[in-house]
Amino acid sequence: MSKWFPTIGLTLWLGVVPVMGCNQRPISPGSQSPDTLQITVSILPQQYFVERIGGEYVKVEVMAGPGDEPHTYEPKPEQLRALSQADAYLRIRVDFESAWMDRIAAVNPDMMIVDTTEGIERLPMATHAHPGEENTEVAAHTDEVEHPDPHIWLSPRLVKVQSQTIYDTLAQLDPEHENDYQTNLERFLTDIDTLESRSSQQL
Repeated sequence: MSKWFPTIGLTLWLGVVPVMGCNQRPISPGSQSPDTLQITVSILPQQYFVERIGGEYVKVEVMAGPGDEPHTYEPKPEQLRALSQADAYLRIRVDFESAWMDRIAAVNPDMMIVDTTEGIERLPMATHAHPGEENTEVAAHTDEVEHPDPHIWLSPRLVKVQSQTIYDTLAQLDPEHENDYQTNLERFLTDIDTLESRSSQQL
């Protein structure tokens, strides 16, 4: 299994659709107005988070889609062109962003760039020894982590932190619908608590 989806994380997110989707209204192109916020994200889990909080008031584009490798992904020319219409880019510190963020920002200087890892202390990736070598698994963390674990979308607790950042961003860009975003956020957080409780019981 790819290291992008550890067993525990995959087990948790198998419950996302039936549990977290219970209060989600489907978003169809016809339900979006010309004033819909154009939000770009790096990976698919972010799209779900933004759509849960933004509802009918957001249209979300994803850089690395199904089957794409977030470590080495290269945005397509048409994606870079589309960024000229984006209101915000929500980054999550996956590898390809480091190589492309300057170009992404240069495409649209008016686009808000938001780091959704803000407020999250990422632990280092565990490393394991090869046969005959000393075990070097990292058990502690420091303020400056050399290889921080990027998989913050797999933890319900950390998704809550990201969701608050997403809410703050949408409310800042579109204060007219702040109450709607707040209501959607509260429903989403409730669904996350339900998912976490059920997962704890099952695991």
